[in-house]
Amino acid sequence: MARLRSGQIHSLDPRFPSQLLANLIEESIVQDLVIKQIGKEGREYSQMRHEMDARYEAERARRPVTAFHTLKKSPEAADPEAR
Repeated sequence: MARLRSGQIHSLDPRFPSQLLANLIEESIVQDLVIKQIGKEGREYSQMRHEMDARYEAERARRPVTAFHTLKKSPEAADPEAR
């Protein structure tokens, strides 16, 4: 870019001044970086969502077991006549 802006390199097409070409290249680089960042954040979000879903499913699977053990410790569970 610096060489385009300083005039060391000239545009091959006279309709596009070197300054304009340098600006377009810089904007393109910025857009590429933004798209890469969005992709990275999307992958991070997907991974985080996957981990949260896995934790939720594990907790959901534990709830009935926990409830069963709690009921076993209740006074009603010790009384064979209780229903």
